[in-house]
Amino acid sequence: MSSILWRVALIGLIIGLAQQMYAQLPENEVVKQAPAVIYGEISHYGDVDTVEVIFFERFVTSNYPEAFSFQVATVPGNAFQGNIKERTFEIKLPLFSGPAQVSLRTKAYGILKQFLIEPGDSVLLRINTVNSQMSMGFVGNAAEKFRIQHELAEAAVTDELGTTPVMFGGVTQTKFFSNSTHQSAHKVAQAKAKEGYGRVLQYLSTGNPSNEEVDYIEQYLREDIRETAQWRALERNKSEIPEQFYNLLQANVVGEFFSRRMRFLKNYLRIENVWVDSVYKQLLADSPLDLDGGDELQYSEPYINYLMERMMVIAIKEGKSMTEAVRKQLSGVIRDKVIARYVFQRYKVSPDGAGLVEKALGQVETPWIREELQGILENSSAGKAVTFELPDTEDRLVKMSDFKGKVALVDFWFTGCMPCKWLYQHTLKDLTQHFKDNDRFVKIAISVDKDRAKWLKSVEEGEYTSPSSVNLTTTGNNHELLDTFDVRSYPYLMLVDQEGRLFRSSGLGSLTTEELIQEIEDLIEK
Repeated sequence: MSSILWRVALIGLIIGLAQQMYAQLPENEVVKQAPAVIYGEISHYGDVDTVEVIFFERFVTSNYPEAFSFQVATVPGNAFQGNIKERTFEIKLPLFSGPAQVSLRTKAYGILKQFLIEPGDSVLLRINTVNSQMSMGFVGNAAEKFRIQHELAEAAVTDELGTTPVMFGGVTQTKFFSNSTHQSAHKVAQAKAKEGYGRVLQYLSTGNPSNEEVDYIEQYLREDIRETAQWRALERNKSEIPEQFYNLLQANVVGEFFSRRMRFLKNYLRIENVWVDSVYKQLLADSPLDLDGGDELQYSEPYINYLMERMMVIAIKEGKSMTEAVRKQLSGVIRDKVIARYVFQRYKVSPDGAGLVEKALGQVETPWIREELQGILENSSAGKAVTFELPDTEDRLVKMSDFKGKVALVDFWFTGCMPCKWLYQHTLKDLTQHFKDNDRFVKIAISVDKDRAKWLKSVEEGEYTSPSSVNLTTTGNNHELLDTFDVRSYPYLMLVDQEGRLFRSSGLGSLTTEELIQEIEDLIEK
């Protein structure tokens, strides 16, 4: 046995002894935390000098609460360990309680994506990459947990490849494709499909679907989860892992399957038609509300997302508020996570984001979730002073105070962010042109690109921002300004008044160009 395997076994033994010691303490003194360790050996590596670790001890969405992330250097193996041809790494996760999420990635490829890990787990990952293909082997007390999750991830790809991609359109196909952007996107996708690089798109009208489209919708929504590759992989491995962990993985599979269908159905809920009522009732009947596992299912993010989507479908179809739908069907920490997920995803696009958060605070009881809600309420409150000092494209430092007396629209973005590009091309570009001669307004574009050269190129090309705007950079997403105003997703807009105070942030990205121009002009005239 190689040295590294002995280390995996030894650490697993130490963790196990620690857990036994904790279990022998009086009930009121039991320590419910333990560490976890991940080793790795990478063969046929490439650019893998470091491995990035993203660790969520508590999670509601991918942005809330904020992940604990850090870099671990890889080192060459040696003859003593029996891995002289590999690069190795060692990750020691901090003490934590309850299942958590961990992701690992290098500059070249991802290794693990949102894998569940439990206190006391220790595992060695044997990673082999040849011709851009990656295979993995697992050793250690958590080997089966990781192996099965890896198998489920591969099964998810199989299921995805077997699903026809959909482009949702407007009232009629002719009207939808009269838009040059829609037409271009469809032609590109179809061309790639013919070349073998993608799948032929299925166009679906959201206003008046044809009989053929209705048949496709009904067939998709009535598909049996038991026929998926993920379900078969899960059942095949049921006896290999503890029941509690199986319940979590089952919740993940169920959550991913039914949340997609709930989102799909939302496109048609406002159509008054017998077939809509039929598929709505059938989908609710087919999708489980309760699974084995009880409150432990709070650790399954896909399951929490599915419950949120289900509550939204019920609220829309039955004319209820989201609050009412959740209160009647959910309880405890799972209810709190569903409410929080809904708020975290919507408060920045809601016209009354603060009101949405305050309403959630009236329902949520879980202390750490309440703290997160309080934090975003404080960070997005109108009247808060906006201060920064950031370099521009000439490397000159620019302060927010330099624009005192002007209304400022601040746009946070990064290169490669397609929603950022879309917002600029369809809204902010025309808005910038509208205000180009108005000396009482300034458009400030703040990039979070780490690579300065990439940022400068994007500014010059004018795909995300106008070269004539005030273009600044935080040189990464760890800047204090982003924390101060809870900027965790992009694009993100803030409207700042003449005194340099936040006037509004929630809902700005959802406004039309005309509505946003009017909002700015009203503030200018105040």
